[in-house]
Amino acid sequence: MLRVLHFCLIVAALLGNGNASAQNYPTGPVKIILSNSAGGSPDIVARIVADRLSKVLGQQVFVENKPGGESVLGAVTAARAPADGYTLYFAFNDALVSNRFRPQIASI
Repeated sequence: MLRVLHFCLIVAALLGNGNASAQNYPTGPVKIILSNSAGGSPDIVARIVADRLSKVLGQQVFVENKPGGESVLGAVTAARAPADGYTLYFAFNDALVSNRFRPQIASI
């Protein structure tokens, strides 16, 4: 009797899962925030990544440069963006290290 109950629960769990389906991603443009100024080597790398990512995803991927504040401005902008997966932060070591040791600047 216990085996029949377990079998029925497993079948119910498998059949009940059929209605759940994931949404297609992305359905709109994706933004990459970069803490460096335009024209530098980080910007060139970010634009190459954006171009290839755009081809893979089939959506527009663009780079938004936010220089200033020793890379804190871009990091804060990315942190305050909605957590929907459409805003990415392209960081290098300088942005990650300087943000860790300068919390007073992060209140921009």
